[in-house]
Amino acid sequence: MSYFCAEDSSVSQCLQHFSNDELKNILNDEHSGTKLDELVANLSQVKKLESEREMLIASNKSLAEYNISREPSYRQLRQSLVSSHKEATDLKKEVEAKKEKLEEINRQTSLDTTLALLQTASAEAEEESETISNKFLSSDLTLDAFLTNFLDKRKLSHLRRIKTEKLMEYVRKNCVSSQVYPMRPAPPPPSSYSMNRNAMPPYPVLTNQVPLGYPSNTDLQQNHFPFSRPNYR
Repeated sequence: MSYFCAEDSSVSQCLQHFSNDELKNILNDEHSGTKLDELVANLSQVKKLESEREMLIASNKSLAEYNISREPSYRQLRQSLVSSHKEATDLKKEVEAKKEKLEEINRQTSLDTTLALLQTASAEAEEESETISNKFLSSDLTLDAFLTNFLDKRKLSHLRRIKTEKLMEYVRKNCVSSQVYPMRPAPPPPSSYSMNRNAMPPYPVLTNQVPLGYPSNTDLQQNHFPFSRPNYR
């Protein structure tokens, strides 16, 4: 005997429609558990949950299969990430070591000394390239040897000259920025002169108060000037 309920009915609502004999048969029957299970399984809520359960199982299975298919790619990317991290760590250590070495060199060598050494090295590279060119012109070098040696030396010469110019510009800017002289007030007159008006002043004084002006051509020819010789008193 099968038991069916409406789609939106609960277990209690279904049992309300059963007669006493049907309820007794459910309770006294040896297979009452099976009948109750059948009754519950026919409920719409249970069917909906069962459908959702099957959909979740299928979705999880599909996702698991996709993850398994992507496992080789994940492992490869993970290994690449580990290698990149190790390379970045090594490069960081190398940069820090070079930075410390550069700071030590900066402490031991001034900018002027570095500029002089760089200028000398640039001149040496230029001279070596000219020597190679002269040897080629005098047929002491083959064309292949000339191209190989001359291009390398010329490239080195240009690089050193560019570095020299950049360093000269940097040194010049530092020199200009460091030449800032503070303004100092004019020195006061000697204290002895300020106390004694009759003492000799520290500068010559004109005896005749004649207005000064530019000498004329006649004055210059006659060796005459419109001001008197300073007289100390």
